[in-house]
Amino acid sequence: MSVKSTKKSNSLIFSIAVIILIILGGYIAWLASTGRLSGSADTTPTPWLKTTITGQIVNTKGENISGANIMINAQAGGSQAASGQSNAKGSFSVTFGHPPMYQYNIAVNKAGYIPYIKKNVVFSTATYRMGKVVLQSMDQARGVIKGVVKHKNGSPVTNAWVIITSPRGDDRSDITDSSGAYGVDKLGIGLFYVKADPDSFTNNILILLI
Repeated sequence: MSVKSTKKSNSLIFSIAVIILIILGGYIAWLASTGRLSGSADTTPTPWLKTTITGQIVNTKGENISGANIMINAQAGGSQAASGQSNAKGSFSVTFGHPPMYQYNIAVNKAGYIPYIKKNVVFSTATYRMGKVVLQSMDQARGVIKGVVKHKNGSPVTNAWVIITSPRGDDRSDITDSSGAYGVDKLGIGLFYVKADPDSFTNNILILLI
């Protein structure tokens, strides 16, 4: 083989090696930029969403309720994310920014009325319409739930924590006495769930319509 041919061969090998190094360097740079090289995840913060919550607060007669407080609280931790009030027409509009797929509770209350709570709400759109939210007057809160918690053998369960909840958020609780009796009053009209939950008692859930 001539010296000239050897030089051409070496030059070709060198060129191929340079191309391979360039490609390899680009690939390594891409791995580093995406976090794959170090095994770390992409830490780019997820952009927040902005949602406007609208609705109208009325009583059971359909009359507008002004000055009702609307509060949006984080489901985890209960911190308040936003708040507002209904106007003379009972209407309200609350806008706030929030992380996507995060759960919130919407609470509506005013003195003299039973509070309304909508739980575990996930805002995924720019507008969340609640429509008409009906508040019941405390004067209408005449419902009573009472009963006795017993073991299977018929003996009373004392100091049992009885939890009473409703989809409207009108939640109450009571502790059974020495005879296993419990009771709560001043409940609004609606569906309630009653759960007896002492440490040594198997949970039972009853659905009561008052």
